[in-house]
Amino acid sequence: MRPSVLTQSVRHRDTGHRALVILFAVASTLTIALFALFANASFLAMTACAQPAVERFVMPGQRIEICDLAGTVRIVQGTGTRTEVLVTRGGRDAAQLRVEQTERSGESRLHVIFPGRRVVYSRTKPWSAMHGWGSTNLTVGADGCIGHGGGFPLSGHRVTISGSGAGLQAWADVEVRLPRGCQTTFRLGVGEVSAVGVEGDLTLDVVAATVEAERTSGSLIVDTGSGSVVLRGNRGDISVDTGSGGVDLSDLSGSRLKVDTGSGGVTGRNVEAEDLLVDTGSGSVRLDDVRSGVISIDTGSGGVQVGLLSAPRSLLVDTGSGAVSILGPAGLGAQVELDTGSGGIQSDYAMTLVNKDHGYLRGTIGDGRGRIKVDTGSGGVSLRQR
Repeated sequence: MRPSVLTQSVRHRDTGHRALVILFAVASTLTIALFALFANASFLAMTACAQPAVERFVMPGQRIEICDLAGTVRIVQGTGTRTEVLVTRGGRDAAQLRVEQTERSGESRLHVIFPGRRVVYSRTKPWSAMHGWGSTNLTVGADGCIGHGGGFPLSGHRVTISGSGAGLQAWADVEVRLPRGCQTTFRLGVGEVSAVGVEGDLTLDVVAATVEAERTSGSLIVDTGSGSVVLRGNRGDISVDTGSGGVDLSDLSGSRLKVDTGSGGVTGRNVEAEDLLVDTGSGSVRLDDVRSGVISIDTGSGGVQVGLLSAPRSLLVDTGSGAVSILGPAGLGAQVELDTGSGGIQSDYAMTLVNKDHGYLRGTIGDGRGRIKVDTGSGGVSLRQR
């Protein structure tokens, strides 16, 4: 039976309706795809625009000085014959910073200039040493550098760097790629400094910053007003001076190692130096696996522990308050003098006594070739054998 005219009309309408639905679905899918593509392209463009620009500078010569007031610093061994410096600005007012490169008296200098007297150093990833930190005041020379101003060392203007508040919101992160054999000085106000694998003489002079140096070879000088210092696997003469902050040492070797802290403990492992000097105003000292000819440890307040791998020619320990423990090798030979104002004295070594009294002992261990002297105002003294 042939379909009626009405039935054919309904079928035509259904077919047209389905076609319109399919066409609408295809159009919707294309619209969504185009919108997603446009949004993704816009996001990529915004991301590209948001990436901070990196400025590259090349510095000739073997004597280098770099100055920065706020930021992170990374110093590495380069592959070329000239020093390469990469500067990345950050912060709302980053465009106001200037980078000046000069040469003076055979020294190549690069200074990041911060205009104004107040700098706000705040970033998404806060500086680890800024926990509880309010502000830092420092003197900046006319050349924008900390520590000198082209004339009298203390001349210049005062700058306050804080973690919040009003001021120039800017910082400069710096990466330095050094050729071998350079004499490099880096001066930083606030932030973080790391040096890895550098072969050459290095001076890190900071006001309030953490310092980490690993696998450097050559003279290493670290001077920080406030901030911890961590050294790993360094070779060469080392001097560390910190007004406030702990010092952690491991796997060091050189002819001279000097550590001076106004406030902060000193820990060390596997340390070898012909002369070893540790001086803390307040803070304990713990050194393990030490090889040294001359050892001097002086702390105003804090206990002292020293583990010796070999017999020193001289070991002097002086603490105003704190127990002293010395762990020596089996073949130790020394003239011994142990004195404590308050506390007992113990020794594992057979000793020929010269004088023994309450809190005082003097005698000879073995061949008596070396010298061990301990003086503590308050705290026990123990001399143990490995």
